[in-house]
Amino acid sequence: MPKNNDEEIDQGARGQRIIALVALLTTFLGFANWIRAGVAYQYANRLPDAPLTVPWEYLVTIGAGWGIVFFICTFGLIRLRPWARWGTLGAVTLYEAHAWFNRLMFDANVAARQRYPRDLLITGLTLVFTWIALQLTAARLAFERTSEEEDQE
Repeated sequence: MPKNNDEEIDQGARGQRIIALVALLTTFLGFANWIRAGVAYQYANRLPDAPLTVPWEYLVTIGAGWGIVFFICTFGLIRLRPWARWGTLGAVTLYEAHAWFNRLMFDANVAARQRYPRDLLITGLTLVFTWIALQLTAARLAFERTSEEEDQE
């Protein structure tokens, strides 16, 4: 019987480490989007008449919005909130879909299109890492354990 308890503790610790790695990714994505929003805001003030395929306000808004979404995901992951697992999977997937929509609809130069293979690789790695990490048994059990503990209180 104690061996089973030790295995359960190991599984829980492994799940929390996996979730911490995904939380690190969402934190990075949150900061990257806030930085993107800040840079767009600065350029909007310095170069208001620059020719763009989308308005500066759009760039600022999507950067700030995605940053907020990812920080909410990070908070939920760190606190092992049951909604955070599916919320993060949905947020990362929608974010990547939105990024590709923007690329395909609004990239106006050859240099941007030449980065598509690299961008596709990064997108694939991000999605595969997030989906596999949060589908692992250890990660699912960590969220379930937290949910059961909340139900008992």
